[in-house]
Amino acid sequence: MATLIFASFSVQANEAIFFGENAVTPDPVQSELIASSIEALVQDCSSATKIDKLPIIDGQGIEATFSTRSIEFNFPSAGKVTGVTKVIVRLWDNAEQNMGMDIYAFSGANIYSLGKYSRLAYPIINMIKRPMPPNKSLQKDASNTGVSE
Repeated sequence: MATLIFASFSVQANEAIFFGENAVTPDPVQSELIASSIEALVQDCSSATKIDKLPIIDGQGIEATFSTRSIEFNFPSAGKVTGVTKVIVRLWDNAEQNMGMDIYAFSGANIYSLGKYSRLAYPIINMIKRPMPPNKSLQKDASNTGVSE
């Protein structure tokens, strides 16, 4: 947990978008924590395969777009990949029973399908299945200062 909090200060998500049932629009603080969680999930994987195109994505999931810096990974199956600016996580229909999800990382025009995650499946699945509603006071503070959300 401390790693996620520490990492949240160095990675910010321009956007974190939930899709599927129970989707919410996260506030800026949640977006930073989601970005850190997604980066930790990418680092938890141990395999990546370059794919030609993104398959059709149905069901629940999340998309994180990284704006302050890109993330990178280095797996024997794909080599060193830098410049990852977007990650999409889509849950399988029975994700809570089998810890199943599809993870896609975007680096420029390249798309990678990530897998063989070991430790962070359940926290990410839980975050997507039961997202926290945005903090209304943060949204109100932003609108009072003229900052757009």
